[in-house]
Amino acid sequence: MPFTESRTLSTKTLLYRIAEGELNICPPFQRGTTESGVWGKRRCNAFIQSFMRGYPYGNITTVTRDRNDEVYILDGAHRARCLRDFFAGDLRYDGKAYTELTSDEQAQFKATQIPIVEVRLDRDDPGGTVTRMYVALQQGISLSTGELLHARAWQGAVPIIDLARFMVNGTREAALDTALLNHDGNREQFEEIRRRWLEAFGEVRPGTRHKRLAFFTGVLLSIARGSCSFLTMKYRHLDAGLDNLVWTQAAIEGVLTTLGALLDMVATMGTQDVSRVALGARVGCPSSLLLPIILEPTVRGMTSTQWKRMRDHFRQIGSSNNAMHSFRNDIEEIVGRASHYTTPDKLAETIRLILPNYSSTGENLLVPLEAPSSDSGSDDINAED
Repeated sequence: MPFTESRTLSTKTLLYRIAEGELNICPPFQRGTTESGVWGKRRCNAFIQSFMRGYPYGNITTVTRDRNDEVYILDGAHRARCLRDFFAGDLRYDGKAYTELTSDEQAQFKATQIPIVEVRLDRDDPGGTVTRMYVALQQGISLSTGELLHARAWQGAVPIIDLARFMVNGTREAALDTALLNHDGNREQFEEIRRRWLEAFGEVRPGTRHKRLAFFTGVLLSIARGSCSFLTMKYRHLDAGLDNLVWTQAAIEGVLTTLGALLDMVATMGTQDVSRVALGARVGCPSSLLLPIILEPTVRGMTSTQWKRMRDHFRQIGSSNNAMHSFRNDIEEIVGRASHYTTPDKLAETIRLILPNYSSTGENLLVPLEAPSSDSGSDDINAED
């Protein structure tokens, strides 16, 4: 169990430890970079105003595995950056840079005692403990599902998130270094799957990477769990799906086979038709109304007759404006104004527009989806972060 101890550090000591690399201000699970976080300059200057006036601002929480390991800022990294940047002259207090303060004001700044909560992990604490603490601390903050997944995967050996990150970023941020993902040619097969996906749906835009991470995690979980309920983009659903998921070679082969079958379907259409069928989405993934129509029967398994019927349907609507508009109208009549399928029955009804005898019954019956809540942001995977 983690051990917690409270103490104080002067601003001068805190900034010294950051400058000397003794305190990591931006571990991989944090938002932003070492140089800048997600706070804008106005918010940073407002924090400096509060700090210099002696207003309360909470703790800075650090974490380490033992006394000899690197120390990370678990919570409070943005506040630490503000203090660092003010001392460097990049922020203002009452319109003045640090060097323009009086000697008394400078002394006050450096001597202010900052509440520090130090967390030290026990050797028996499981992998992923740090990120679970980070996620728990951020529950009151509006973090996107992708940001929470990014944090959850750090040091936690979560192959599905690692693979989802690879689908989004290629090799830039995903090492695919887990043993199973590198086993017996798996890496080469995943690289081929990513190449085919980009060919079909286009490159992921930089500004949408966290949202796409959530999207691909949902796709992979849907395949691994046999349930498209994980396409809801809700962190609590994805987190629950990731728990106790046994990632075996057989599971990887199932993911590869299903993704391959989905892309085989897409490959029957031209690139322009794919864009049209994807409801105009050429940003790395199809819309949240289109993908489940193809993925759900693919996960469950289609007969060759069903596969051909679905292929022919998308060929038709991809080459005809009238057929495309008619299909969209039919979907809207079923789902209303929602941006995704809120129940398995609505998804099954939509699939029956293409496969009249389709049934959603069986051992992989979809878990009913919850309606989007006001605190979870947009569920439209094609919206900007």
